[in-house]
Amino acid sequence: MAISTEKPGDGFPDVDPSRTAQATGAIMSERLTPGALYTATVRAREIDGTYHVTTEDPRQEISGVRLALPVLGGLFGLQLRCNLPPLTRVKIAYGAPTFITQVLPEHSVDWLNARSRSLLWGPATDAAEGVTGNVVSDHAEDMIEGEVEISNMFGIALEFLTTLIRMKASDRAVVECHLINDMVRVISAQYRHISGLGEDLIYDHGRPTMERSWSSYRHEVLGIEKEKEPFAEMNGDEVDRTKLEERRVTGLGRMRFKEFLGFAGDFIHSFVSDPPRAIVSLGASTAKSGAGKNWIHRNSDGSLIIQSVADIRIERTTRIPVPVRIAHHEDPAITKEREYDKLTAAFLKLPSAIQPVDEKDMYQAAYHIRSYSRWLSRYHAFARMLQQDTEYAIPSEAASPTPDWRNLESDRDEANGRANYTPGGTGEDPEQKVLYYDAYACFTIMRDGSIVMHDGYGSSVVMSNGNVQISAAKHIDLEAAGDIRMVAGGSIYMKARRCIEISATFGGLILHSYAWLKMLCEKGTLWLRSNAVTDKDGDAPEPASLGMPAPEVAGRVQGEKHGFAILSEAAAGRSAYRSELGMAVVVDGSDGLVVSTNGALDLRGKTGADLRSSSTVRVAGGSQVVIATQTLLASSSEVIVGSNPTIPDLVLRNGLVWCNNLQADDIKGNRITGPKRGPIIPIPDSQPTLQLKNHLNHIDAFVDDTPPATPAGASVSQRILLAEAAALSSAAPDLAWTSSAGGPLWGFPSRDEYVWNNREKTAAGVPETLTQQYLRLDADMGPPDRWGGPGYADWRLRLSVTGTRIRESGGFGYHEILYRASDTGENLHVPSSSAASSFDDVNIEWRPTTNAVMKALKRQEEVQP
Repeated sequence: MAISTEKPGDGFPDVDPSRTAQATGAIMSERLTPGALYTATVRAREIDGTYHVTTEDPRQEISGVRLALPVLGGLFGLQLRCNLPPLTRVKIAYGAPTFITQVLPEHSVDWLNARSRSLLWGPATDAAEGVTGNVVSDHAEDMIEGEVEISNMFGIALEFLTTLIRMKASDRAVVECHLINDMVRVISAQYRHISGLGEDLIYDHGRPTMERSWSSYRHEVLGIEKEKEPFAEMNGDEVDRTKLEERRVTGLGRMRFKEFLGFAGDFIHSFVSDPPRAIVSLGASTAKSGAGKNWIHRNSDGSLIIQSVADIRIERTTRIPVPVRIAHHEDPAITKEREYDKLTAAFLKLPSAIQPVDEKDMYQAAYHIRSYSRWLSRYHAFARMLQQDTEYAIPSEAASPTPDWRNLESDRDEANGRANYTPGGTGEDPEQKVLYYDAYACFTIMRDGSIVMHDGYGSSVVMSNGNVQISAAKHIDLEAAGDIRMVAGGSIYMKARRCIEISATFGGLILHSYAWLKMLCEKGTLWLRSNAVTDKDGDAPEPASLGMPAPEVAGRVQGEKHGFAILSEAAAGRSAYRSELGMAVVVDGSDGLVVSTNGALDLRGKTGADLRSSSTVRVAGGSQVVIATQTLLASSSEVIVGSNPTIPDLVLRNGLVWCNNLQADDIKGNRITGPKRGPIIPIPDSQPTLQLKNHLNHIDAFVDDTPPATPAGASVSQRILLAEAAALSSAAPDLAWTSSAGGPLWGFPSRDEYVWNNREKTAAGVPETLTQQYLRLDADMGPPDRWGGPGYADWRLRLSVTGTRIRESGGFGYHEILYRASDTGENLHVPSSSAASSFDDVNIEWRPTTNAVMKALKRQEEVQP
């Protein structure tokens, strides 16, 4: 069968090879020298895997040409396969057989022309192209022209395919680099990456797990206890490879970072720890584990656990400086001259704030976040880079670029109305405001366990040293759909610069105390009012809303007994109502005023006493009524005296006195008259010798000449009552005080009630809150866009109470001293221009103020223009 060399684009005619040529693999070989090298072009690949080539000088066609690559691979036990595409220029060593020894680079070869690939050639294509002979394989192969494979008898291979290179040991141990989509794909059932940092290990023994073990020290990665110890032991003058191999298999290193992902991690465990103090190997007990420093666990059930033995800090800052490498990592000045054991150790020093002489002082760092935050995040966190200042540079906050919430992305600029925005600011629309502003906020757990929350507007919550301080730069709104319960083992203090309002809209209000209950209104009225309906015949009061408590009216019994709207009761003692000027008890309704006592009722007035009524005044004494006065005046037109009101003993009416029997030692009058008993005629004296004579007609002599009875004098008890009544006009009231300046003194509780023992070293010392610190040092009082403008002013906690019978002023804050934090730290709400290396200390100094003051909020109407 004739061999066709014609392929698309070729102009070679069909050639009939002779048997000699077929046997030797040469055509017109008389012009070629055996053993010589010639340049040739591949024309076709034959069915048996050999090639048909055309030499260039002399121009000859040769078939049965073989690749020398598989032969050379066999010398190493490797199987090398390669399919050369047509038009590939090669070097051949002419002989029997002839071998292709070299493939020449040729940029003009169309590697992507599908018609040059044997996998696409077949009878139909050959006929269409005028190919008369079948010189190619029509069955599909796993390799096409231009692809090379190097493999061994176990299938471990390195393949150079058309658009990718593949290195594989099995179907689950493969590395591929793809040309078309620039992809690198790594397929592994198990994976182990050992680097200078440590080891990444992935294994699958039925449940996949990944372990990471890293350290920042070379000797710890290699499992060496001390930095300058040899990495391997010697056996004579050679390295003891047996022990080195044993360490490689069983050694675990002395790692500072460990991470477990997958089944063992359930799902992710991440640990940062101190390295174990002793060499750790497989089978070692937990006693050789390193001391854990922080741990983050993300559980398969969604749990997230974050633990640390130091600070846990979440901050929103104004800038985040990003370190910049300023020298190449392989710069000889770095790799050859640096001595790590001679780096500046000052950057590693901890400030006294977190290792004080007295550990009880550690809480103070919570109130000094201005300096502590920057020490931790700008100095301590970058200590190693600050040591390597010839390799890394850390810009200041002010030198760091302003962040852009549009991420310098053009589509985000357009979406936010900034189509003309450029990073340099040119062409920027001046009407568009920058979508970024500086602020600082944090949620931190300090090393001593203190918790600090501080927002970008100045409000703060500090939990430190056993105290909780909640401070708002504006307001605190505390709401609950249910109940709010407040319990204090000590006292509860409330003080407002303006007003305190307590309102129970649908229920009641109870104030209960054991030792005292005091109320004082400095200048206004102390007003106690009730709108309760107390009439026994009215409707019982109903709850204000369904489920709310019913109103209670003391003493009221429906249909039987009236109640009391206001009830003031001293259940076991005395009560007093005292007024400096006057006191009025007024009943506006028609009910009377009842003053009742089981003892004596004493009503007195130093300048006078008035008892009046537009109707009847009734005075009833169970035995006697005693009136002691020099003059008794009565303007009544009628007086009735007697135990029997029907037949009274004495009646004074319209200037007339009537009584049933009038007896007196002497009655003198201008005229005594009586009723007539007969005609008016002269009557002679029939009793000339008698001193007491019957007065004819209406004056009779005493019966049996008995003289008038002398009235009995007042008894001793009556005289005592009279004397007591007479003394009432000049006697002082029977009270505990003898003058208007005397009596009980109103005042706040004693100092001991306000000093929080063991609060700080100074019992009366109160640390300034972070909010007060922010308002005092950082708050911008000027711009009107801040609520209240310049309306923040000092508020004195000392309460000044004036008036008579008042003890020394006191109250909440009177005996306390406010300690202000040192203001050496820079404002956290503004980017700092200081270098990171300058934040080398934390200042925890306190400065007591002369007067306990705190910043308070004034309303706008209080602000002076």
